[in-house]
Amino acid sequence: MPQPPSPPEDPPPATLAGRLAGDRSGVSAMFVGLSLAAVLGCVGLGIDLGSWYNLRRQAQNAADSAAFSAAAARTAGASNLADQAYAITAPYGFTNGSGGTTVTVNTPPGSGSYAGQAGAVEVIVSKPAPSFFSRLFIPGGQILRARAVARTATAGDACVLALHATATASALETGSANVQLNGCALVDNSTSSTAFQLKGAAQVSASSIRLAGGYSLSNNSSLTAPGGIKTNQAPVPDPYADVPIPSYSGCTYNGASLSSGSYTSSSASPTVFCNGLTLNNGVNVTLAPGVYIIDRGALQIDGGATLSGAGVTLVLTSSTGSNYATAQINGNSVVNLSAPTSGATAGLAFYQDRNAPSSGGDTFNGGSTQNIQGAIYFPNQTLTFSGGSSTATAGCTEIIAGSVSFQGNSTLAINCAGSGVRLAGGSPVKLVE
Repeated sequence: MPQPPSPPEDPPPATLAGRLAGDRSGVSAMFVGLSLAAVLGCVGLGIDLGSWYNLRRQAQNAADSAAFSAAAARTAGASNLADQAYAITAPYGFTNGSGGTTVTVNTPPGSGSYAGQAGAVEVIVSKPAPSFFSRLFIPGGQILRARAVARTATAGDACVLALHATATASALETGSANVQLNGCALVDNSTSSTAFQLKGAAQVSASSIRLAGGYSLSNNSSLTAPGGIKTNQAPVPDPYADVPIPSYSGCTYNGASLSSGSYTSSSASPTVFCNGLTLNNGVNVTLAPGVYIIDRGALQIDGGATLSGAGVTLVLTSSTGSNYATAQINGNSVVNLSAPTSGATAGLAFYQDRNAPSSGGDTFNGGSTQNIQGAIYFPNQTLTFSGGSSTATAGCTEIIAGSVSFQGNSTLAINCAGSGVRLAGGSPVKLVE
């Protein structure tokens, strides 16, 4: 009868060691694990590099905008250019002194092609780069840096600028309007042959009239321009084209009709009036320095109401992309406002969102009791204006709108040194590095 096989004898120690040495099971798993770690490290480093690229691009945008704004502020007579740059870079996420961010302003620039040139402003933005995976490969971290240089402009001389490129009568004086532009010019960018019109018995006096198109006068109108009436001129750049709508959120008031008293705001956290703001007859309102947002609806100041404030910007906009806020200042109202002299909205007393539809209209009919020191900026709509005192030769009022219509007596001047107002009509500010 067959016998079962005997169990194998244990191999000698030398043979067992040889088998272990030749055993390759599990090696693939080890190599895959090591390779996967390397792949994940590369992916992680790629994520960091992508975030650095985006942050670097944002920093460059911040530096460009800050250099441009600081140069424009310098042209307007401002001396605190660093504060101007800080106000511009902060909304981009680069607040000087926060989170390791440094914003440096050099006038003149300390390096580059414009080093030592007094007419240039250099802004350098730096911030530590976020390190999620890269710290495993790059010890000590990285600093992202962006630099921009802007050349200051030659100050302009226009106290009225109509921006619309093709409108007929984009600058219009009608009826018995008597418009005195003391020591300043009227500039019109429309190429229409009748871009500038005087009708009825309208009278206009300005240092000069400069038109991209042409003009027409009625028989009884008169025009005085010692510097001449120049047609077919090159359009003038919008001096506030780089200024963004200040950031804001929520509604401080909804459909407000304010009672008499003082109200406060700030540039960092603006007071927001949703769905309009009304000042009724007899109301006396004083605004503390800051930015005030009108989000949709209308700013309406009735006759007999008083609005006062120094260092104030009123922003008319929309959080929904429709029903952009407009302004209606009625006759016999008293308006005494001056714009901030520094910060992101320097020089702007009224600022309507440039996305507001051109079909809209705004009215400033305060007459001689309307004293606004700064820019009245409605870049895409028609502004109907009647205001200013016959003694306003020392004032600083600049009107920039899509179209401008004077329908009453108005006196403007642009003695704006140190006001933050960017005067139109000079050589423009340019980014040069």
